[in-house]
Amino acid sequence: MMILCVALVGQDLPPEKRDASVWSVVTVLPGEYIRAIATRFEVGLDALREWNPGLEERPPWGTRVRILSGHQEEERFRMNWKARTRVSVAWLARHFELSVAQLRMLNKWRRGKTTVAEGERVRVYVKRSRWPGGYLDGGIQLADGPGIKVKHPKWAWGRPVTVRTLEAAGAAMAEAFSGTLIVVGDLSKPRGGNFPPHKSHREGLDADLGLFRKGEPWKLRFTNVTPDELDAERTWWLIHHLIETGRLVRVLVDWSLQQPLYEEALRQGIPEETLAEWFQYPRSRREDEGLIRHFKGHKHHLHIRFVEPVGEAIL
Repeated sequence: MMILCVALVGQDLPPEKRDASVWSVVTVLPGEYIRAIATRFEVGLDALREWNPGLEERPPWGTRVRILSGHQEEERFRMNWKARTRVSVAWLARHFELSVAQLRMLNKWRRGKTTVAEGERVRVYVKRSRWPGGYLDGGIQLADGPGIKVKHPKWAWGRPVTVRTLEAAGAAMAEAFSGTLIVVGDLSKPRGGNFPPHKSHREGLDADLGLFRKGEPWKLRFTNVTPDELDAERTWWLIHHLIETGRLVRVLVDWSLQQPLYEEALRQGIPEETLAEWFQYPRSRREDEGLIRHFKGHKHHLHIRFVEPVGEAIL
């Protein structure tokens, strides 16, 4: 899978607009055709199809489309909105920046419906900046692949940034360490939401990855690893690779395992001032510092928290 970023050159755009163009992801709403989307963003149909192989003339609602344009729109997320009071359908359309026709299609309303009753739930698409979170929309499923072994496929759903970054890390790991697999535990459920016993893993931005033991290429079951058993070279390689993508905000691992990882990073020549930003160690496990933090229950796996990228369009 290929991850596209802003370094790509615009196609079918006037020369004066190419420099101002950036990649973005647009959510297809009810009734939208790709021809209308191309017109709205001032891009050619051929370019739109090249950026999105297999894109249909009338894509299903919720389809994500990659676009390079000077015109910007926020990605939209599907949610069920509950009316606190009686409101008109026209007001609801203005509130969520949708058309009345789109609301009717989303909710299968008859043409004569003009109001929404108190307590009624309405299906809408909201802009990213208004998304309350807690669920997964626009998710894809991670599968076994080069350098990747998935423990529970039915719980391996994530946002594109999570899945594509892990796929790329797996391929790189397989090339760097022959026979090694990144064992991936839970990501999120297909639609996200509450996922006991996890306190997170709700929005497809979290991933549990197995730790590497010395002398073992990989192990499907997550079991506790001591500092002496930890293969610091491979584990640090994976963490460092993910940090360098700029797409993660937190790595959770037991404090006792941070020392061998820190020493391996030093051995590889990473400056101490950089490690002070990345590691909680050698500070106390109670210090709220570092990208890599202690969290109880993480002696047998890494918890990675990804972040949606700025200036990239990952599908």
